[in-house]
Amino acid sequence: MKNAVKFTGIMFLVFFVAVSFCLAGSGEEEKPMEVEEPAAVTGEDPNAPDPWLANLRSKYDRYRDAIDLDFRDKAGYPTVWDTEVMITVGERDKLRAGNYKAVMMIEWGSGEWTRANTSGIADTMEHYNIDISFVDAQLDAATQANQVETVVALKPDVVIFTSADDAASSTYAMPLIEAGIPVVLFSNIPEGWKHKTHFQSISSQNYKALADYSMKIIADNVPANPKIGIIYMDVAFGTMNIIANYVRDAVPKLMPGATVVEKGWIDMPKIYDLVDALLTTDPDIDGMWCSAMVQATYAQEACLDRGRNDIVISCFGVDSPTIISMLEGKPLRGAASDAPYLLGVNHAIVACGAILGKDKPPHIVTPVVPITPDNVEEGWQLSNHEVIPAEVRVVLQNYKARMNQ
Repeated sequence: MKNAVKFTGIMFLVFFVAVSFCLAGSGEEEKPMEVEEPAAVTGEDPNAPDPWLANLRSKYDRYRDAIDLDFRDKAGYPTVWDTEVMITVGERDKLRAGNYKAVMMIEWGSGEWTRANTSGIADTMEHYNIDISFVDAQLDAATQANQVETVVALKPDVVIFTSADDAASSTYAMPLIEAGIPVVLFSNIPEGWKHKTHFQSISSQNYKALADYSMKIIADNVPANPKIGIIYMDVAFGTMNIIANYVRDAVPKLMPGATVVEKGWIDMPKIYDLVDALLTTDPDIDGMWCSAMVQATYAQEACLDRGRNDIVISCFGVDSPTIISMLEGKPLRGAASDAPYLLGVNHAIVACGAILGKDKPPHIVTPVVPITPDNVEEGWQLSNHEVIPAEVRVVLQNYKARMNQ
């Protein structure tokens, strides 16, 4: 089977090789993929679900509660679970025989979350024998605009697109549509783009569940009538803005009588100063929600430097520092993981559906996995599809020893 990650050699593109990232993170040797015979040879039912995909998704079934009917993306499209979009055995074989190629256009990516997400995409594309290239715009709209032109020239069979600027990309990404390349979206929707006219489907996190689960971690650990700080991204960025709005909705439902103080950030490293100032003006803060794990670590540092280990912090997304903080009893007590590996798998599946010309729902969502010290090992495995890093395992063993005393 051909290599799932293809390098194009274009100078201004930054590529992530997800498979090598996965190996670097897990410390385990990659096992060669077993090439399966087509259904016609094996006698499989061509209309049955692809067992590889069905088995992978089944591990997350208990986190697929009923989706709140009020949950909509910013364009108002209804959402369905990822399991509503399946690849059959027959479609699997068609994809493998098609010599297809795909491009994932990332708005920005680095660290353990991106490694897990791109690994999910790469593993899935390898399973279906599709060449995949990864392009990173580093949150620069001008760079992504240039990349669009280059990607069009590559003539891929599908593009997975994450907008670096929802307003500007509505124009600069149009050459993809004009070239007749099927486009599927990861979360953010370029302004004015419509389902079936501009994009085939959206694959995203369950925004509402991310907000509800992360806020429940705070609600379970603060006193009645608490004061809650919301540290949000004060930039027009679809996904982050939607989740922050759901967080605002969750506070009165989970913590009646709570007082809310909000602070917006633009420059991420300045979150430390923002939170430090907040602790001066509002020293009676009981809990604090931060948009994602990196931002939460800045907030935690400010709290610890003030001697405020009593403040309960939560966020969405996990990485090694997040898990270590939970296990060491620091303010960051838990997080809601958007399951980046499965999220990547689902991006790839809707892309495969676009290649096949399948009619797809406008928006599929990946289940959320809440992670606290009680389920760190399982949570990490479901989130990143790899074993816990060695440095985290040491801290976990120390945590278990303390709990058993």
